[in-house]
Amino acid sequence: MIEPEKYQEGANFLHDIQGPPTNDVKSLINYYYALQVTDEVYQYTANALYYMTEKQKIQKLLNQLEDNSPTLLTYFFGEGGGHAIVAYGVEYGSFVKNKKSYNVKVITYDNNAVDFSDNYCMYINTSNNSWVIPAYSADTATGSTLGLTTDDLSIMNYHGYFGGNNEKSIQEYISILSSKAIASDFSLRKINMNSNGSYTINAGSEDDIKMFSSFMDDSVQSDIKFAIGDSSKGCMMNLDKTEDIDMSMRYEHDLISVNFENADKVIFDPSGYIEASGENSSYTVDMVSNDGYAPTDWYDLSVSGTGKNVNLKKTKDGYILHSDNFKNITVSAESDNANPKCSFSTDYNDVFIYETDENTIGIAVDTDDNGTYETKIQTSEAVKYGDANEDGKVSISDAVAILQYLANAEKFPLSEQGKLNADVDGVAGVTGKDAAVIQMYDAGVVSALPITTN
Repeated sequence: MIEPEKYQEGANFLHDIQGPPTNDVKSLINYYYALQVTDEVYQYTANALYYMTEKQKIQKLLNQLEDNSPTLLTYFFGEGGGHAIVAYGVEYGSFVKNKKSYNVKVITYDNNAVDFSDNYCMYINTSNNSWVIPAYSADTATGSTLGLTTDDLSIMNYHGYFGGNNEKSIQEYISILSSKAIASDFSLRKINMNSNGSYTINAGSEDDIKMFSSFMDDSVQSDIKFAIGDSSKGCMMNLDKTEDIDMSMRYEHDLISVNFENADKVIFDPSGYIEASGENSSYTVDMVSNDGYAPTDWYDLSVSGTGKNVNLKKTKDGYILHSDNFKNITVSAESDNANPKCSFSTDYNDVFIYETDENTIGIAVDTDDNGTYETKIQTSEAVKYGDANEDGKVSISDAVAILQYLANAEKFPLSEQGKLNADVDGVAGVTGKDAAVIQMYDAGVVSALPITTN
C-alpha cells in the first residue's frame, strides 16, 4: 500500500528513512496516521467491540494468519488509549510471560520497535481467551481488548490515495460519539426522541454502549469514543459538574458537533438534533450532512452564540434553532460554491434558519405562535472579507478599524456585518490577528482573504 523505497532508496520501513524528514516524508507519515481514523476503520473497530467476543476476535486473527499474510492488529488498553501493529506469523508451543502460560505466539512488526523483540509479540492462551503483549503490559487481565484485525487492504485503504476504494462494506452502521477528555463523572444512556422534543430513557442502556479510545492517542483518554449500537436511537450524556465539552456524533449521514464552555447535559439524535445546556457560556453547534441529506444546498451549518441552553434541529426545509438567549448569534453555512454568514439578535426563543439562495441565509420567527415561521427578521449580506469599515474596499484602514474596535469597542464600534467582514484569519472571532492578516494582504504577502488554518 505504501512503498518507503520510493521516498529513500533501500528503505523497507518508515523508520529506515533518514532524517530530517522532507515535506514528502512528513506528508507520508500524516497519511499513515490518517488511515487509522477513516470512517470505515472506525466502523469495523466499533463492530468488533460491539458484536464480537474476545474469543471470536482471537479466532478471526488466527484464521487471518494461517497463510502468514500481513494482518493489521489493533488493541485497546483497559485504562484508555491503544495501539496498531502488524501481525505476520504464528508459532504454537508453550510460552510463559509474567508467570502465566500461553500456547500461541503471534509474531508482530511494531513501528515503535526498530529491532525485533519477543516482548513486542502477542501471546495467547486459547483455553481461556486471554492474551498479553509484554512490552506494553497490554493484558486482558487488566481490561485490554482486541479491536479491528484484518488482512483486507480495501478496509485499511478505504478512501486511500494510493489505490484506495470508496465502497463501504459495513452493513450494520454503529453511531460513534467522540469527546475530548471528560473530568467529571458522567452517565451516557440511549433515548427515544419524540417529535415534540421530549424523550424517554432506555432502561439499562448504559450497558449497551461500549467505550474505547483512538489507538493513535499518546495520552490516556485524550480522545474517548463510544460505540452506540442501534443507530436509530438518540443518546444523552449527563455530567455531575459543568465543564468545557467538545463532542461530535457520527451518524451514517450526519456529523453533529458541539462545543459548550460550561455544559452538564448533551443530547444527540439521528433525526438531526443536538442539544446542550449548562451555565451561561459561549457555544458552537455544527451539523454536516452527506450529499442528499441536507435540507439546503449547504452541507454544513454552524451556529455560535452565548446562552444557558441551545438546540438545533434539522427539518425538511431548513433548521429550527432554540435558545434562552438570541443576542449576537452568528450563523454560517458552507457548500462547494458558497460560504454565507449572517448575525442576528431577537427576543424570540425559536428561529427558523433557511436558504434564500446558496449565497443567502434567511432567519425567520413565528410571531403568531401558529407553528409557521412567517416573519423574516434577517438575511445575510455577502461577506466582503477584510472590509471591516464597510467602505467597499480592503486597505490598511480596515486593520486600523479592527485595532480601534478591540481597544475601545464603545468609541470605535464595528457593525455586525463589519465584524463578519473583519474575521479573516481562519479562526472564529475578531482579534488582532485579523488586523495583521489584512496588513499582510495590503502588502501583497497574502493573496486572498480569508486565509485558512490547519
